[in-house]
Amino acid sequence: MMMTPKSELCIFKSEDSVSCALSVMKENNYDVAPVETDGVLDRFVEKEKLMGKPGSLICDKVAQFITIKHIVSEHTSIENLLSLFCQQDFFFVIRQGEVAGIITYADLNKRVVKTLFYLLVSELEELLIKLIKHRFPKIEDCLKYVSPKRRKELQKTLIEAKKGNTEISMEHYLCLSDIMTIISKDVELIKSFGFTKSQARKILNPLVELRNRVMHQRPLITSKEEKVKLKEKYDILRDLTQRARNIVFED
Repeated sequence: MMMTPKSELCIFKSEDSVSCALSVMKENNYDVAPVETDGVLDRFVEKEKLMGKPGSLICDKVAQFITIKHIVSEHTSIENLLSLFCQQDFFFVIRQGEVAGIITYADLNKRVVKTLFYLLVSELEELLIKLIKHRFPKIEDCLKYVSPKRRKELQKTLIEAKKGNTEISMEHYLCLSDIMTIISKDVELIKSFGFTKSQARKILNPLVELRNRVMHQRPLITSKEEKVKLKEKYDILRDLTQRARNIVFED
């Protein structure tokens, strides 16, 4: 679901020149491309490495062999890919022993990855809401932690819902930013997670920004360096979700 399939790849022949390959890769903004030998995709070239080679050379002389470290199965999970991309920038996807496509860290911006993070954030939100409701049986009491402006917005939303006979409980109007603010400011809730106040802010705040990227269809990463940060956010999400689940289960 994430890979660029073989049918859409720029594939070079072993006899193609470096200058030709480099020109095509620059024009199409490709960082890596497979090289075909006797009908088999068994090697590849990288734009960055070609730039230092004589243009008259042929790809056969400069191409690197696709080895075990360059491949992943078509069934590799997104979770595993997040870890793998911390070590390498691209992988060839193997199906039935042959190259079926290629996947690069840029593919982390595709919808299927955002869907995964959306589901993870949604699960965490539900668990955190349960913790807040347990801490504040009268849910409106937790609003003391949000800003006066945000409190007015929430109260206005509730009033309008009542007028339209569409009112639901207050916790359903809280966004992730509200939830994180409440968690990070309440001593008892922070304590239940085993965090200090400064730790809570440092851990929770980046998740709000991540959620906004997911919900507003913004890129999850905007540079190669951010692929490691995305993996860190994934780990934080999983850790927080497990902590919250344990707390809810204990209660």
